[in-house]
Amino acid sequence: MERATAGIDEAELERAAAPRGLYEAVLANIAKLERRGAAARAAALLATTFVSATLLFETLSYAAREFYLSGFSEYLDLLMTDHDAVLASWREFALSLAESLPALPLALFFAALFVLVWSLSRAVPNIRMIAGRGFPAALA
Repeated sequence: MERATAGIDEAELERAAAPRGLYEAVLANIAKLERRGAAARAAALLATTFVSATLLFETLSYAAREFYLSGFSEYLDLLMTDHDAVLASWREFALSLAESLPALPLALFFAALFVLVWSLSRAVPNIRMIAGRGFPAALA
């Protein structure tokens, strides 16, 4: 079966061939652009990581303060010291424990923890690409 060249003969195709090194130059330029994009993403994600780590420590101290003020620790002490009383009225104890649980500080703490883990998981591959240990998406 004959190749269809749409009216172009073989001699014209050989004259129109790409210069040597063009493929490598294009791949190098793509890799450079991928690294530049990775650097911008890594900078934004590392800033997010820093902010979320700071918020994590702040929400941890806020949660600890609220645990102390809500009386949650007293219920836990009762659980450790007087098992029989807790078992006798375990439903009321569980409801009292749930009522005294400071939900907002815990929600804020887990939200900050989630953002920290998410931003680190996104930042590490970008940092590896910048350092040359990862492959740009165009070459993978």
